[in-house]
Amino acid sequence: GQLHEGLGGLRTIQAFNGQSAELARFASHAKAHEDAVVGAAWARGAVPGVMEVLAAAALAGALAYAASARLMEPEALLSLLTAVILVYQPVKDLGRVTQFAMQAGAAGERLFALLDLKHPVLDAPDAVPAPPLSESIRLEDVRFSYGDRPALDGVTLELKAGQVTALVGGSGGGKSTVTTLLLRFERPQAGRLLLDGVDMDRYTAASLREQLALVTQEPLLFQGSVLENLRYARPDATREDVEAAARVANADGFIRALPQGYDTRIGERGVTLSGGQRQRLCIARAVLARARVLVLDEATSSLDPESEREVQAALAAVLPGRTALVIAHRLSTVVNADVLHVMEAGRAVESGTHAELLQKGGRYAALWRMQTEGPVERGAA
Repeated sequence: GQLHEGLGGLRTIQAFNGQSAELARFASHAKAHEDAVVGAAWARGAVPGVMEVLAAAALAGALAYAASARLMEPEALLSLLTAVILVYQPVKDLGRVTQFAMQAGAAGERLFALLDLKHPVLDAPDAVPAPPLSESIRLEDVRFSYGDRPALDGVTLELKAGQVTALVGGSGGGKSTVTTLLLRFERPQAGRLLLDGVDMDRYTAASLREQLALVTQEPLLFQGSVLENLRYARPDATREDVEAAARVANADGFIRALPQGYDTRIGERGVTLSGGQRQRLCIARAVLARARVLVLDEATSSLDPESEREVQAALAAVLPGRTALVIAHRLSTVVNADVLHVMEAGRAVESGTHAELLQKGGRYAALWRMQTEGPVERGAA
C-alpha cells in the first residue's frame, strides 16, 4: 500500500523533501511486517517440532513400559513398533492438511462475505429493459445521504432530451451525487427518478446505464492500444466507427500522429499521453457508445489551460444537439448550456440560462463575478 502510494505521489514527496520521512515510515512498516512474518514462521515451525518430540517421547515411553512389564511378546512388540512407524507419517501429513484446511476456511469465509454483499441497486423481479429516452429525465424531491451527511435534500430538476443541462455550484452541493443516482450506483432514500415520466425502478439498471456515457474528472484509460480503449464502449464497433468518433471528439489528429496510430499502446492509465489527450480519448469513447445522454462530471477541472482549451474545443463539437448533463465548477465552461441549475446544500436554488441567472443577480451572478473579476478587496472603491 505505501509503496504504491509513494510511487504515485513521487513528485509531491520530492517537492516537500519528504524522502527521509517516507524512508523512515517504510522502514517502520517493513519492520512490523518482518516481525509478523518471522513470528508466524516460528509458530508454524514450532508446532510440528513439538509434536515430533512429544510423539517420540510417548512412543519410547510406551515401548519401555511394555518391555519392562513383559505385556507383549517380543515378536508382537516388534510388529506394533513397525505398524506405528508406518502409520506415523500419514497421520502427520493429515495434520498438515487440517492446518491448510483451517487457513482455507478462514480465507473462504472472508471471500464469501465479500461475494454475499448486495448491490445497493438491485433490479426488481418484474423489471424490464428501459426504452430509449425521448422526452426527459426528471428528479422529483430526491433525498440522499452518505451516512449522517445529507448530499441531496429534496432536489427537483429535469434534463430535457436534446438539451445541455449544467449543474454548477461549490463543492459539497450534491452535483456528483446526481450522477451517482442516474447511473444507478445508489438508490435515492426518498423521492423518484423518472425516465419519460416512468419511475426508473421499473427498469433494469443495465438498460439505464446503456443510455448514459460517463466522462469523469480523472480520465480512466486501460493498458492497451488506443483502439482497444475506444472500443471498450462498444466492442463490436468497426474501425470506421472508432475513427469517426475520434474525429467528433477532436482526437483523430493526435492519434494519427502517434508512432503506430490507433494501434499505439498507451501504457497504464494512458501514461504516455497528455491530460488533454487522455480526456479527448474518453470523450471519443463516450461518443462511440452511442448513448442517449452524455454525462460530463468535472471533465476539465484537473487540466492545465492548454489541455482545457483542447477539451473544450472537442466538447463544442460534441455537445450541440445532444442530451448532456455537465457538472462544472468553472462557470465559463457552461455558459452555452440550455439550462443551468445552481446546486447548494443539496438543493437546486436557482435555474435558468446564463443570461437569465445573471439578470436575477442571485447566487449564480455572485459566483460569476467571483470567478471573472476575482474577490473584491476590502476598502476598494
